[in-house]
Amino acid sequence: MESQATKVNLSPVLQQMSPITNLKSPGFWLKVLLVIVLALLAAPQLWYPFGFDQGVYAACGDVIRRGGIPIQDCFETKQPGVMVMYAIPMLFTMAPMAIHAFTLLWTALTAVVIGLTAGRLFGRSAAWPAGVLYWLAYAGINYWSMDQAETFANFFLVIALLGAWLGSQTSNVRPDLTSTASVLPSPLWLVLAGACIGVAFWFKYVFGLIGIALALCILVQVWLRNRSLPRAIGSSVLFGFTTLGVVASGVLYFVLHGAFGALVSQFQFLLAAFPLGPPRTLPQIFMQMLRFFDNGADITGDFKATVPQWIILGGGFPLIGLLAVAGIVRWARQEPMRYVFVLMYFLSAAAVVVWQANYIQYQYTIMLPAFVIAAAGLYGFPTAQPPALPQPGSHPTRSRFQNPQSMLLVGILVFAGMLLSIRLLPWVDDAYQNVVLRRKSARSIYLESFVAPNIPLAEYIDSHTQPTDSLFIFGDAPWVYTLADRRNATRFSFVNLWLRKRDAVTYPLFTRQLLEGLQRNQPVYFILTKPNFPWPNNDYIPDFKAATAIYQYVESRYAYEGENGPFLLFHRK
Repeated sequence: MESQATKVNLSPVLQQMSPITNLKSPGFWLKVLLVIVLALLAAPQLWYPFGFDQGVYAACGDVIRRGGIPIQDCFETKQPGVMVMYAIPMLFTMAPMAIHAFTLLWTALTAVVIGLTAGRLFGRSAAWPAGVLYWLAYAGINYWSMDQAETFANFFLVIALLGAWLGSQTSNVRPDLTSTASVLPSPLWLVLAGACIGVAFWFKYVFGLIGIALALCILVQVWLRNRSLPRAIGSSVLFGFTTLGVVASGVLYFVLHGAFGALVSQFQFLLAAFPLGPPRTLPQIFMQMLRFFDNGADITGDFKATVPQWIILGGGFPLIGLLAVAGIVRWARQEPMRYVFVLMYFLSAAAVVVWQANYIQYQYTIMLPAFVIAAAGLYGFPTAQPPALPQPGSHPTRSRFQNPQSMLLVGILVFAGMLLSIRLLPWVDDAYQNVVLRRKSARSIYLESFVAPNIPLAEYIDSHTQPTDSLFIFGDAPWVYTLADRRNATRFSFVNLWLRKRDAVTYPLFTRQLLEGLQRNQPVYFILTKPNFPWPNNDYIPDFKAATAIYQYVESRYAYEGENGPFLLFHRK
């Protein structure tokens, strides 16, 4: 006879899906229309060019596609998760548009998971607002902030939040507050949550901070429900051990593939180079973090100067923050632990941003899930009296619109969504003008962008080399490898960061490995970037000459061929 403790209950899932699949419901078709509008608002991202980071990940994804080992065969300061995600669409095509399409599909899946999590925490009415806000917030991101480690890791981190909450619900003391409609028993939810944190760890080590925060939440929540310290500790340990198991599995992968040394050298570099940002005082850190409430910390799109920026009231971010704070205040009177989980997630995500010290826009996206879930939680707050905690299938909207205060808050939510949408309209219009009316190719649109110099160089390389040839760029133009569909002769697709850390223990190792790659593969072209490319006041020529062995090798075996925009080309003799 099946045990009640291990019984899988699918009824709540079917109950949640029933209104979604009702084709006769006007609400169903309104939601279909909403999804179409959201897709159209984000569609211009398909034609965005690659920034520096995306070029690095794509170069590493190509290495994995060809059978290489991440980190060992393609150096990057981040962990291999993001490289693997790029390799998936690159198995089918090298087109940047395919990677953007894959990312948008992944973001849609993440938005769904965020909606389900908000609905589980705060009632079904909170689901759609959370998912929609996340989608709109991400769709308005800067072009070089797309397709980042945070983009992909958010999916796993939100599942970890959901699993941590549901896994800590078992109660012997207060069964009236326990949700009985759970698809998995509590221990399995904790295992799932821990596994997801372990996966997120392999996108960035610092994401482990969110796992620590959730472990503390599990400890407190289980103790509050059971008043049993052993049981509380056991739940946290189960969560933590699962996380460590996934992390250990990743380490084992590198060991078995003879790449553990590459993992160690990368970690040594991280210790020497990070945080990359300059030291800041607490007031400076506070001001940097406030940037999140202004359009997510940066302007939208921004890959060319001809498109205006329509950012009103911080793109709606301050209003979402207002809703999140109001939600915390309202829910604190019923069961504050619901918001404690979300708040701890948000604070630990903010700590991840501070730890990295760069305050680049894409780093702030790790805070988005908790941000929108907290705001949507207010929308899911039951207005009926007496107050009752939301259960799966609850939909407390009838009385909502009979309450002027609630109607005001719903109006703020809708207005915030409109502001998030408005900032996307110039980019939608630009894509419509170029793609639909003028029928421009992706190449033509790339040539209008700030990263246009990559395109003619890639085309030149493609026409002057064979598919089996390799090249090397001594600089920061990794997108060229993907555009030209040519192998990198070394494991370094960029020299930024590590090249100028001459006092780091990894500098002699990395320069030797770069030289060995050149000697082993003998690239047809050695390419050196000119000053002020791709960054202002940047010049790698002195660094090239300072790496004596590399400089002498190139001088003896390569002849200067000419310039191609900001690139100096040397052809193998």
